[in-house]
Parts: sequence; structure tokens; C-alpha cells
Amino acid sequence: MQLTDKIFKGLYRRGVMLEQMKEPALSRTVKQMEPAEPCENPRDIDALSPEEILRAAEEADIVDETDGRPLAEKLREAMGSGTMLLIDAIDDEPYVSSQMGPMLALRDQCAGGIRLAARALGTTDATVLVYRHISDSEVAIPRNIGGIPIKRVGGKYPAQCQMEEELAERYSGKGSWLLCGACAMIHLYRAAVEGRPQTTTFVTVAGNCVGFPRNVEAPLGTPVLELLKLCGLTCADIDLFGVNAGPGSFTGLRIGLAAVKGLAFPRETLCAPVSTLEALAAAHTGKGTVLCALDARRAQVYSAAFDLATHTRLLDDDARAVADLAQFVENCKKPLFFVGDGASLCYNKYSNVPGVLTVPPELRGGRAAAVALVAKQMAQRGEAVLPEALLPDYHRLSQAERERAERLAAEAAARNNDTENGKD
Repeated sequence: MQLTDKIFKGLYRRGVMLEQMKEPALSRTVKQMEPAEPCENPRDIDALSPEEILRAAEEADIVDETDGRPLAEKLREAMGSGTMLLIDAIDDEPYVSSQMGPMLALRDQCAGGIRLAARALGTTDATVLVYRHISDSEVAIPRNIGGIPIKRVGGKYPAQCQMEEELAERYSGKGSWLLCGACAMIHLYRAAVEGRPQTTTFVTVAGNCVGFPRNVEAPLGTPVLELLKLCGLTCADIDLFGVNAGPGSFTGLRIGLAAVKGLAFPRETLCAPVSTLEALAAAHTGKGTVLCALDARRAQVYSAAFDLATHTRLLDDDARAVADLAQFVENCKKPLFFVGDGASLCYNKYSNVPGVLTVPPELRGGRAAAVALVAKQMAQRGEAVLPEALLPDYHRLSQAERERAERLAAEAAARNNDTENGKD
């Protein structure tokens, strides 16, 4: 069954309307932790050729915040195509305004970057997209920046995930389009006109416990504590840390856990080691069953299953062969959805099973807010631990450990053969 199913639309497309808390962060100027020196000899923006623009983006190592891809790579793929340029400044997360805020505060740089990107694409058709449902903003959203129109898109949360579908409907008669981030456009302007590489990123530090919410332009690698302190929050104000403890990438888990331990150790702050799979399930709601699957390689997935309505656990976390899920898939309550980066492996095998509904890739991921939600629930059940007890839950041996075990077993077998041959 495909995306057009009425059941799927009911469970996943409607979404929920979340209260937006953009203020006071949005109306405050973007705080630059390390203000750059003014450029003495800026280049003429109108004199730059498409190739010079792409070269500037490459040399500056600009990463597009919308999808994590190098901006130069995206522009080069569509260079000279005349494709429409759409700029993502949507920020539909309740507190986040780290695309809209910089777009408004640094609108001349953003508009300049958009014009440069449009020239590389060979188009004059560019539009900035912002989220439609912002009720608390003290800032009037203009109709354009630098002559580039601003349009409101997106329905209920998570509009960012549903954006591809809405854009396809809205711009279907206008040919192809390329989506780039508003912050990437600011960095493109700086790279092409001022010769500055991307050494910073824009983040929102906000929430009910933050004393001075604001958007910050922080140097890459800035410690989390410095950002919190800048906005009036310290580790002493934090009662609980939630962190994905596994399963998942061994290296990624170790990095995340080490970061949280470093923050929690000084005051022995409690930590909630959240199951990655449970957090995935907590990001989804509706009726039926959700099976969370992470690609574990070797034809396996880290998997667990939950009731979508109650989030009651139906399958424990484990590394399983995709084929071993057959009995559960056949017998579980329907409809059944697969989410996570291993969902495609499951759909490849079980898409024809009655009651299995396809979730589009952009809706299969997790959300940091879901980790926080599960962490709070764990703390209420008394399942939080001290930082020294915070350990990764790998659910299987690492590749190095497996190879070592195989090597030792082969060596032991060889010794046994030698012994037996000697006796003969």
C-alpha cells in the first residue's frame, strides 16, 4: 500500500499543531561569538562568473544545513540548468529559529548569496520559504528580502519532513527546483565576496529554562558549555541528561555518551540511557504497530517494535536478520509501519504483506525531542543512572571483536589439528 492510502494520510500527514515559542530569540540580533574583521577589498558581486561562484563555495567548504551536503556539489550538479532555487528558512520546531533568524538579521548577505546561487544555476527564479504557523513572533516577516520573495509553506508539525510533498504540489508546473539552506546562502556570500571560509554555524539556544534565549553564530567546535553560558544556562541548572545509548553506530554512541558524561560528571547529574529504537518509536504516533529498524550490516537490523497508540513495547531491542522478523510481521496488529535507516531493508522484504504501509524516507527518522521525552519518562520511573554507570548498549560484538574471535578460533582449530596429526 502506498502513500495515497487514506489510513496513511490520517496517521502521518495530518501531524499536530505545536505551540511556537520563537520569542524572544527571534527578535534579538544574532550573537556572533567571534565577530569577523570587515573585508578591506570585497569583490564585485555582479562581476562573478558561475564558475568563480562554485570555486568560492568549494574552497570555503560550505555545508548546506538543509541536508548536510557540500553546497558546491549541489550547485554544480544543477549548474546552468535554469532550475528554480528555493531557500529553506522554515524552522518549524517549536523553539528553533536558526534559519529564519539569520535570514532576517543578515538579510543583505542572505539575499546576496541567493543571487549568486541563482546565477550559478542560470535562473532568476528564486524564493525564500518560511513556516506558516508562527503565532508569537514580534518580528514582522517581510514579503521579500533584497527583492527575493518570501512565501509561507508547511502545514502541521513536522512540516519540515512533509515539505518535499508540498513543494512538489506547489511547484509542479514550474519544472525542477533545488532546495538550499538560508544559512548556506549567507556563507556563500561571504566566501564569494569576502573570501571567507565557513568556520561558523548558526544555532538556537532556547527553551523554558534558558535565561537569555537567542540565535548564536558559533565557531565550529565551540564547547556546548560555552553556548549554554552565553545564554544564561549552566550545567548546575540541568537536572537530567538524556542520551541515545544504543543500539547504533559504535563510534557515534561512544562520542555521544562521552560528551554527556563530560557534562554530567562534575555534579554527578543523573543521566537517562535512552534506547535509540524506543526514541525512534516515541517520534511517531497513531494506530497500529511501528517496527523500528537500524541497519546493522551483515543482512541484519537492530530492531524493536511498539504499539503506536500506547508505545507499549512489543519486541525487545536486538540485532536480528531481516528474515527473522517474518512471524512478527505476519501476526502483529495492523497497520504496520517501518521507521529508521533500516526501514528500506524491511520494506524490500515485507511490502507485500497485507497491512504494511509505506512511510516515506523523510518521515522515518528520529527527533531529539523524542529522546528528551523518553529520558523524562525513565527518570520518573527511577531508571536514570549516575554518569559513571552510563554505558553503550551495542547488542552485538564490534567488527574488530568478531574478527579477533574468528582468528582465535581458527588458531585453536589449527593447534588441535597439529596435535591430532602428531598423535597419529
